[in-house]
Amino acid sequence: MLPSVTILKRCIRKKHEAIVKVGGRSGTNATKMVKGRGSKITFLSNKTQNNVIDVIGKEITGEIVKRIHECKAWALIADTTPDVSHHEQLSICVRIVDRVGYCSEHLLCCKRAPGATAQQLYDTIVDALKSRGITFGKIVAQTYDGASNMSGYYNGLQAIFRDEIGSNIVYTHCYAHTLNLVLSDSAGTAINVISLFSDLEKTYTLFSQSEKIHSMFESAQKVQKLKVLSLKR
Repeated sequence: MLPSVTILKRCIRKKHEAIVKVGGRSGTNATKMVKGRGSKITFLSNKTQNNVIDVIGKEITGEIVKRIHECKAWALIADTTPDVSHHEQLSICVRIVDRVGYCSEHLLCCKRAPGATAQQLYDTIVDALKSRGITFGKIVAQTYDGASNMSGYYNGLQAIFRDEIGSNIVYTHCYAHTLNLVLSDSAGTAINVISLFSDLEKTYTLFSQSEKIHSMFESAQKVQKLKVLSLKR
């Protein structure tokens, strides 16, 4: 686990120093710029909070990169998913094994992928790693889902990494995705599970097909003195 408290204290100290030095001002004039309620410095403005979050993010990223440089070996974990605006978001994680054999996983960054082809994902990942000063001398493995653009032996992302970075980089099908596939297929063969989700789907359709029926659903919750909830997928 990262030393969160130490990082947070360091970030707050850096942010305070930056505020005091802002615009070349110091002393009383700089303090007036960050005063909130009365004479108290609150750091509650949206700009200040965003700056603090940005500083914390850079400190945490710096700590992860430091651990990669000092580790015995590390592996790359990556996955994509579309957001609500239908753009592919790429998450880049690392699994680190330190000098004493302790293993830990960290989210390094999230990037908007320019596309879903193996080459586009490779370029995005490599640019993100190199921009943070990460080298590939100690990488030993890569883990993705089973999609052809990721796992393809000849043209997938794993193949490009082996060709461009090193043939020793082993590909492993993500165990979390594998477990999800097993559970999905298992649930699809159980009659009770199929019936449950079918009933839930029909219930959702019933109460969401018209405003009048949904209002009756909310009224029934109020009569039962329950927290009023709206059905969502």
